[in-house]
Amino acid sequence: MARKILNTGIIANDGTGDKLRNAFDATQQNIAEVYNFLGDGNNLTALLARQRLSILSENETKQLITPKADQTYVDDALTNFTNGASKFYATLALANADIANITMKDKVDVGEAEIGGTYYKATANATSLTKSAYDAVEQSKKYVHDAKIKYDQLTGELSNFPLTRGYIASNGVDASTSTNTDTHKRTDYIVVNAGHTIELRSNEYLYNHAFYNENKKFISSPDSWLTSSSKFTASQNGFVRFAFKRVDGGLINQTVCDFAVVQFDDVTFVKQNKHIANQLISLNHLSEDISDRLINRNIELNEFEKFVGNIDSTTGANGTATSTNVHRTDFIKVEAGDIFSITNSAYVYCPFLYDENKNFISSTGTWTSASITVTQAGYVKFTTKQANNGAEINDLPNINWIKLTRTEGAFVKSSVDVGDKIIKPNHLSAETLELIGQGGEGVVTQWFGKKWLSLGDSITARGWYQPHVVSELGLDSFVNFGVGGTCLARKTTSDTTAMSVRYVDMDATADLITVWGGVNDFGYSYGSNGGTILGAIGDTSIDTVYGALATIIEGLITKYPLAKIAFIITPPVSNAMGMRSANKKGFRLEQYCQAVRDVCEYYSIPYLDLYKQSGINEKNVNIMTSNIASTAPDGLHPSAVAMERIAKKMSAFLRDL
Repeated sequence: MARKILNTGIIANDGTGDKLRNAFDATQQNIAEVYNFLGDGNNLTALLARQRLSILSENETKQLITPKADQTYVDDALTNFTNGASKFYATLALANADIANITMKDKVDVGEAEIGGTYYKATANATSLTKSAYDAVEQSKKYVHDAKIKYDQLTGELSNFPLTRGYIASNGVDASTSTNTDTHKRTDYIVVNAGHTIELRSNEYLYNHAFYNENKKFISSPDSWLTSSSKFTASQNGFVRFAFKRVDGGLINQTVCDFAVVQFDDVTFVKQNKHIANQLISLNHLSEDISDRLINRNIELNEFEKFVGNIDSTTGANGTATSTNVHRTDFIKVEAGDIFSITNSAYVYCPFLYDENKNFISSTGTWTSASITVTQAGYVKFTTKQANNGAEINDLPNINWIKLTRTEGAFVKSSVDVGDKIIKPNHLSAETLELIGQGGEGVVTQWFGKKWLSLGDSITARGWYQPHVVSELGLDSFVNFGVGGTCLARKTTSDTTAMSVRYVDMDATADLITVWGGVNDFGYSYGSNGGTILGAIGDTSIDTVYGALATIIEGLITKYPLAKIAFIITPPVSNAMGMRSANKKGFRLEQYCQAVRDVCEYYSIPYLDLYKQSGINEKNVNIMTSNIASTAPDGLHPSAVAMERIAKKMSAFLRDL
């Protein structure tokens, strides 16, 4: 671009030209360098415009700057959202019947007990309303569900088990209904110890359970559908699985079982109360003789979403905007004894009371600034405004001058009041857990409370090593993604069971991921029945082992960027299963194991080499391998004895991963 000479001789009557000339003269000497950076006249013009702003007075600058999103801009942009109506119907059926009079901009509140909440009209031609993703009831249910999981962990109960379609046959194996529908659902294996109790807590379901030993060998099942009045107590350590169906024969839409629990009383306790933080223990932990040394704990809420408009004092229905700038809250769940108050004297409010089904009860219909005590459980809404009817309230994002206060139990003032063997490990700070670990008993690792996904073939699918590792490392849970007979690479182009295909369907979150595969890729007379293509380092096709390994590793890193990933190189098999032989492709098991080493080392992924370090060999293969029933060696799958040893190696390997 040719160098240009700027014309700086323009002089405005108000002196602006003098300022510009002085500024431009100061930059003229370096203009060639500016051109080199900018590249064209348009960019130069932009730079000069900014240069001009830098020498203007404050007032001149303010006049030139137009805000990109001031209040007017936002109000205009949200017109479509603010001119819709807010409507209330006692039932969803009534709302759907009136859908012709509901627009896509309207917010519809349904007061029905089970399916009530916030709805909207999704399309102009919709014949029924759609539940809002921001429905307060649904969000509350999620909150309660999450809170219940945490409560279960504190009360010695396990629940919220994942469900899959099907039931459990009388011999303890998986079975499917003739119609293959969701009329029956079952859980995976759940670890239990002797004395643990299984209980169904819903009259809407029937259940059947199957009990297995620690090697997952089937022991017994009542082989009948039981009601919530029937409990099962484990007589020994092992595993249990549930199958469920509805009493009414309908479909089970839930994907997680929160209506059955495993109760246990053998949790680990802290031995010394000096490790207990103050104000941690709730009232139900304590004896009556220290009740005079308690302090109350209050829960306070002081911010609520703000909506434009009043509320009808005779019907409790939402109204429209008023000349006095009245705003309202949404439904607020309350308990008897809750106290509402105004924290800013510039505002007043009026309460509207509803029962637990959101049916309107009453309202005083008058403005007040006095505290209000709730006399029964249910819901409340408030209208509120400035005491002087001012308009400043219109610009505020939320209502933060109404406060809800709820007394929530009582807590200990000093940890000296807490007896020994009260607190569980998940009550403790990381610092205290570390101290406990240094004591040589119940060592705490980086995996304490973490989630583990195990991807693999039938060796993983059996689930024989995972419980040992979970116990050893303090993991919160593991999810078994082992599928029998599957390979790292695809056997054929239509194979959807390969690990290089299946990994994308694993859970969305994980802290630890292990991959154990390769023996079926060798597939001497099993798995691939002749071998998958080995390939070479640098392959990207999932039809070769090298390419499949690269795909799995890159995919896991992308999907779980913060998780730690490790591979388990499969152990030796018996000579009869091909240990000293080549498969139909001409490759030996050692070469498939070497592929795992090569690709892991290429990506700097750690691996545990069981092919070289498991201790399994032809001399002990009859002890160290077994079929799934543990009744005979199979030369291929590590036995329960071998798995216990392997699990110790895995735990040591993963501990400091």
